[in-house]
Amino acid sequence: IVRSGAELPLVNHARPAPAASVVTAERLATLTPDIRVRLKDAAVRGSVQDASRTIGEIRVLDPALAEGLEQLVASLALDELLKLVERADEKGTV
Repeated sequence: IVRSGAELPLVNHARPAPAASVVTAERLATLTPDIRVRLKDAAVRGSVQDASRTIGEIRVLDPALAEGLEQLVASLALDELLKLVERADEKGTV
């Protein structure tokens, strides 16, 4: 129930957090195909838990990328994550 004059918080899923700008298809393309497959699968299924688990592995390889991915997942921008991983797959593999 919203009372007159009460404001609802605004959520903008179209604009990712600033640190997410390090998440690019080019940077994701440097990850192994296995990691990209698991990220893509988590995004398709909407599994924040599986995405977070895979991001934990990425943290060892690229901490800044992992931080940006965490922000995408935290803002529930899994559709954006999926698009980026698909573009990374087109760019090639390690």
